Amino acid sequence: YISHQDKQDYMHLWRYAGYLLGCDDFFIPDSYEKTEAIYAAIRRRQTRPDEDSRALVHAVIEAVASQYETVLPKEAFYAMSRYFIGDWLANELEMPQNKIYSLLMNSMVPFWGLSSYLVIDNPLFQSVFTPMGNAYVQKTIHDGLKGKPVRFFIPGLGSKPEALSKERVS
Repeated sequence: YISHQDKQDYMHLWRYAGYLLGCDDFFIPDSYEKTEAIYAAIRRRQTRPDEDSRALVHAVIEAVASQYETVLPKEAFYAMSRYFIGDWLANELEMPQNKIYSLLMNSMVPFWGLSSYLVIDNPLFQSVFTPMGNAYVQKTIHDGLKGKPVRFFIPGLGSKPEALSKERVS
């Protein structure tokens, strides 16, 4: 479950990212509903993957899997991708299928949904999972910035950009 406010907050975050990247406002939707409509239009138009899209998908999965190989094997990342994009598109992208990881994904998604629901409404779960999520975000930022200080504000992790120094996110 994702609340309406969380959807709007997420949209605002990505609108700001688009602004920082220099994207034309025309290409930055201002609502979740418009984003869904654009996605549907792109999906209708881009129906068949080509060699470039296949190469990109495999490169991204290989890169992510190599960063987290101590946590999950590459096959698990392919299974996650297959789950979220569906078998038809995954087959078109020539993504390998692993029955064991596919079974795990199909059994884990309901658990993730339930845990998400519990975290939203339960302070006890929030006290456990929120710090875990913050630690993950901090590590991802630290790894992505290669130890350089963060130059932007992240709600919930500090009141000012300088509050997220190298020491804080390591």
